[in-house]
Amino acid sequence: MEKNNAVVYARVSTDEQAIKGYSIENQERQALDYIKRKGYNLVNLYKEDYSAKDFANRPEWKKLMNYLNSNKGKVQSVIISKWDRFSRNLLGTLEMTKILGKMGITVECIDQPIDYDNPDALISFAISAAMAEAENRKISLRTTAGMRQASLNGCWVGKPPLGYQRDWVIKGTVKKNATLKPDSNSIIVEKIFQYFTIHNLSADSIRNKIYCEYRRKISKQGVLDILKNVCYVGNVKIKKYKSEPEIIVKGYHLPIISDELFQEAQQIMIGKKRMHIRKDNREAFPLKEIIRCSVCGLSFTASITTKNKGLKKYPYYHCSKTKGHDRYPVQVVHDCFGRVLKQFKVKDEILNLYSAMVVDTINSHNKEVLAEKRKIEQDLEKVRGRIKNAEDLLADGLENKEVCLSMLKRFRDEEDMLIMKHATLKSEAMPKVGDVEYLLALFNSFDVLYSLSDYPLKKKIVSSIFPKPVIFSKDHFRTEQVSPLLELLILNSNNLQGLKIEKSHFKSGSSSSAPPAGLEPATL
Repeated sequence: MEKNNAVVYARVSTDEQAIKGYSIENQERQALDYIKRKGYNLVNLYKEDYSAKDFANRPEWKKLMNYLNSNKGKVQSVIISKWDRFSRNLLGTLEMTKILGKMGITVECIDQPIDYDNPDALISFAISAAMAEAENRKISLRTTAGMRQASLNGCWVGKPPLGYQRDWVIKGTVKKNATLKPDSNSIIVEKIFQYFTIHNLSADSIRNKIYCEYRRKISKQGVLDILKNVCYVGNVKIKKYKSEPEIIVKGYHLPIISDELFQEAQQIMIGKKRMHIRKDNREAFPLKEIIRCSVCGLSFTASITTKNKGLKKYPYYHCSKTKGHDRYPVQVVHDCFGRVLKQFKVKDEILNLYSAMVVDTINSHNKEVLAEKRKIEQDLEKVRGRIKNAEDLLADGLENKEVCLSMLKRFRDEEDMLIMKHATLKSEAMPKVGDVEYLLALFNSFDVLYSLSDYPLKKKIVSSIFPKPVIFSKDHFRTEQVSPLLELLILNSNNLQGLKIEKSHFKSGSSSSAPPAGLEPATL
């Protein structure tokens, strides 16, 4: 008589199953003993260490089915130890046994055998499969209740969101609680909130900027989900469950975003705060409203002329009046202004004084930081000594255990706060005296300092140099007066190419607040 060919399928999905005797090794041993008793021929053994509700998502079961389909008629039995190792879904169990039955294959369960030739045995088969599904639902309910309780306590039980990684925090004496801690992607979350609230960018624009800057792919909906996620302000959102409402509790993890910034983002999304999405061209025109027209004395405005359907753009400074009034390309004005700033050289005595002040400031700052670090380290040593004393009291069986546990919690919270303070100080870049040379070079290079500045600082630099109106005409600037402070700081303030200082009137005679053209060097 020809022997039955059989394959063995063993599966575990949790550590708990190994503890209860469901381990792969135990199932394998039972199956081999069963095959030996039955006189079957073992063809293959599949070990599934993967949790999945249905057969389609089990890697080893897929391999088993591929083997059966490739070797039709060569296998007669699939051996399992228990029905709940096969499936905990009643309909899934019935459907899969039916599929295998059409292939001429029976599923043989060692602990709960079924006589497929006896119609009454189908009842016990259905009961066994139903019991497996009932056990699965009990496990699901216990898991859901446990996770919900952990969330209510401030734990994070799901997948860490972008910007966080999994962490554990000890509360009490031994118990660990699942939580989160910021990782290297937290800067991306900060940028998303800043782009949305401060720069008024849309979710799609934010997605593109994040990819360009960090090579991180985030969908448009992903950006919106991040903006709504209360996790980023240190909270845990617990979804509605049966009759229990949805609630938000304070989590153990540290926030990445401030409450103010998060609330501002929520107001924008629900429409309570209007988003003013407009293109800001101020950065491209820092001298706008500072220089004036040589004809009428009005402040320059600025605009961009486009050609070839917007493919080519030409920015201009110009008078608000058109015919016969000043109009210059932006690059011409900026180049001329840069050449003027490049001539500013600070006097040696001022540089020496500035150098001494910077060195003194750096040394004072570093001393203060080191002193604060030492104090924190001393406080940490004291707190850790108190924690040890409290733990010793607990170990000795102190009568008033609750008071001791309360003290221990307070000491540990204080220790966490001190560690965070120390880490913050440690992460700060300590300025060095060697940086003075760079600062002096920057201080003595007005053109470089100006080019590196943002729009508000550029306006301050220009207004600090020119307290009176400034006229630009062709290739030079004219003004009645430069700042007295500038005259004190720099050399040859009255002999700068491209800048003439004298009083006169406008061509039109409509104002005497700025000098006329024609009294400056021809070239820069």
